[in-house]
Amino acid sequence: MISHRFFCVCLLSLLLSLSLSSYAQVESTNEAVPLEKVSLQLKWKYQYQFAGYIAAVEKGFYKEEGLDVELRPRQPSINVVNEVVSGKADYGIGGIGILAEYANGLPIKALAAIFQHDALVFMSRAQSGIVSPYEMAGKRVMFDSTNGNDAILRTLLNDADIRLKDINIIPQKMGIDSLVNNDVDVISGYISDQPYEFLQKKIPINIINPRNYGFDFYGDILFTSDDELKKYPGRAQRMLKASLKGWHYALEHSEEMIRIIKQKYGAEQSLSRLRFEARETKKLILADLIPLGSIEPGRLKRIADIYAQLGVAPALPEKTLNHSIHQPSTMLSLTQDEQAWLQAHPVIKVGVDKDFAPYEWINKDGEYVGLAAEYINLLEERLGVKFDIISNRSWDELMTMAQNDEIDMLACLNETPERKEYLKFTDPYIQNPVVIINTDINGYIGSLNNLAGKTVAIEKGNFSNALLSDDYPEITLLFTDTPRQAK
Repeated sequence: MISHRFFCVCLLSLLLSLSLSSYAQVESTNEAVPLEKVSLQLKWKYQYQFAGYIAAVEKGFYKEEGLDVELRPRQPSINVVNEVVSGKADYGIGGIGILAEYANGLPIKALAAIFQHDALVFMSRAQSGIVSPYEMAGKRVMFDSTNGNDAILRTLLNDADIRLKDINIIPQKMGIDSLVNNDVDVISGYISDQPYEFLQKKIPINIINPRNYGFDFYGDILFTSDDELKKYPGRAQRMLKASLKGWHYALEHSEEMIRIIKQKYGAEQSLSRLRFEARETKKLILADLIPLGSIEPGRLKRIADIYAQLGVAPALPEKTLNHSIHQPSTMLSLTQDEQAWLQAHPVIKVGVDKDFAPYEWINKDGEYVGLAAEYINLLEERLGVKFDIISNRSWDELMTMAQNDEIDMLACLNETPERKEYLKFTDPYIQNPVVIINTDINGYIGSLNNLAGKTVAIEKGNFSNALLSDDYPEITLLFTDTPRQAK
């Protein structure tokens, strides 16, 4: 039985087409790289609540990341999570209820919590005497108790020992008219916006805020689908980076953004109301105290535990819960030329050895696995590209394809002077000795010199071909198509 490789130094090898010398053919200008069209489904109509995303569009932050982002205001009939999961939208803005959707099996991931506090509160008329959840028993309460977004309000009621059966739930309607007209006793609404309407109508109200009772959930969350992350590795990081940059701009230039939202995006609110919303929104985002977009696993766990207690969603193990947050590995530091090349080559052809375990092989399910495969997956995520795995060719054929520029990259091979003529090599990521295997009947060999006049089977294209031919010409080499044939 003869060895697969004489000495194995697995290298992640890029073809010269990936090197900067050949890169000169690709201009590193934004105009040369087509923008990727991406859609972002908002959770309501245009207003200051979405100022950061609007700023990212208007100030070109998305374009800087190679993205052409379409913002979609929400219609009442649209479910934002369903839009994203179905692929009708690439990204969405949801409330903390997306955690319940995730726990119930939907393939989504949170990217960033823009609002550190949930804007949802209960409101009642001042003269009603309803100043806390304790007075709400038996009252007409308008809120949606069927989804996770309003779970913070259910938590507040539950803490006051008030169950849903203890109140008269009125189906949710938009606006404040139901409370103004005394059709209900309590409504749920956004503290960032709706109190303004009561102020304008000079109707005093009580605001029953869950935070005053120790319940503090995340608010607006930027999220996407597992499918988006899988199909377009790295794009979510670019989307997030530009969105956060947009929010930083919007918070520092509120008046400018208010006028853009009103004049260019046709917001229904008056400039005065948008200013009110901007002031209140800043209190919910807390960018001066907490890094913009932060999601803390510990805080998320408390919310998940509350969901489980309320029966909104099943309990989540810590590992599963952590997977609800998209946590890409640290991005690589790339030059502008390298970034532009990758944007111009979103799909990179990788030649792999289909039978070289444990380094790389194709398993019985047709999946590319092994040590090299794990590196490839990491690079795919960090670089924001997709690798097209070429596994239906022999190793010898792959080497020929590499010489002819028919593939872009090889994931696991050894450096030789001959190969350096057409390949660019990285530093080794693993070094292991590989031995020549002999049957017992031939006794202990001990040295390659003792194989003089013997036949050694070896795979075509194996790096040790040249080494054995040059240094041990007395050994007869028998070339095979695969390592298994060499046994």
